[in-house]
Amino acid sequence: MNDMENEIRARFTEFAHAWSAHDVPAMVACWTDSGNVTHPWGTFAAGRDEITQLLTSEHDGPMRESRWIVSELHIQPLSERTAVVQCDAVLEDVRAPNGKPYALPHQIDAVIAHDASVGDWRFVSFHPSFVRARG
Repeated sequence: MNDMENEIRARFTEFAHAWSAHDVPAMVACWTDSGNVTHPWGTFAAGRDEITQLLTSEHDGPMRESRWIVSELHIQPLSERTAVVQCDAVLEDVRAPNGKPYALPHQIDAVIAHDASVGDWRFVSFHPSFVRARG
């Protein structure tokens, strides 16, 4: 594995830890300033303020006790500074409206770029879909 792949994997691991700790500022720090998320149910959030609102809403609601576990990453470099990543993951302990926990396998399609101003990789575009992950 090369440095690029290791650094991208580290970003996803950092995000997973922040998700599981329900640390919204740490999650949002994983995006570029102009990054975006398209929520599986159609909500689009662009920029850190909107992403903060979306993640806060999720973590105050059905994701309040969830843990995000990455099972597999497929990294396709586009250049030395950009890559497309497909991530298979599971959200554990998501709360249904009746309060019962369940696991939610899903897939993330992401564009990630190296931000020279901070010397690290950041999400540019993040698109989860709650379809059965490949694994």
